[in-house]
Amino acid sequence: MDGQTDNQQRKIGESDLDWLAGLWDGEGTFGLYYAKARHTQMKPHGSVVNTHKGALDRVTQTLTAFGIGHHVMWQQIYQREGLKSERPTWRVAVLGLKRLRPLLELMIPRLTVKQEQAKTLLEFIDYRMAKPHKAPYGEDELKFLARMRQLNSPNRSTTERQPGAIVA
Repeated sequence: MDGQTDNQQRKIGESDLDWLAGLWDGEGTFGLYYAKARHTQMKPHGSVVNTHKGALDRVTQTLTAFGIGHHVMWQQIYQREGLKSERPTWRVAVLGLKRLRPLLELMIPRLTVKQEQAKTLLEFIDYRMAKPHKAPYGEDELKFLARMRQLNSPNRSTTERQPGAIVA
């Protein structure tokens, strides 16, 4: 599934996926959005944020070459005590079951730091895709959510030493 960039005519290939996985391990995230308003929603997502637009351009070129739908957003990141970052920040996001699944399949063998999050999210996606469209969420989905929260916790090393502890 190799593609080409529009402006550089450089062939996108396996080395770009390796680079992307390295960037995602350091600057990205995989997770589940959870919202409960009129009805519960769980939306899998993967995103990478950076202030270097050139790096994010390469991310979008690689995702496009491999046929992975994504969104690009400019945002001002709020840092501690409500201060704004002085540098423009770019976010590339892959949202939803069908868009995220092919990205995870390509990235899992290449990830190191975020591999467990990616595997858990892929299991969630496969579980949900096997159910009827708009099937209600149950205990199994809540277990996936708890696992993703645990994996993405800033206290992860502490959490892993205490089996069963979940950081919300």
